[in-house]
Amino acid sequence: MKYSLESVQFHSKQDKFIEMEIYAHMIMFKASNQIDAQAYIPQKHCKYQYVID
Repeated sequence: MKYSLESVQFHSKQDKFIEMEIYAHMIMFKASNQIDAQAYIPQKHCKYQYVID
């Protein structure tokens, strides 16, 4: 989960700012997942199904 949230390196050394950055990454991750879930890719007689990466 650390790599999917891009929380490998932090911009601060103080605990409260690291916690705030983790919450910001989690909110951004959730928002981007919701956008991906709502996106529609038309499928027209394709051999493979297209998905968003």
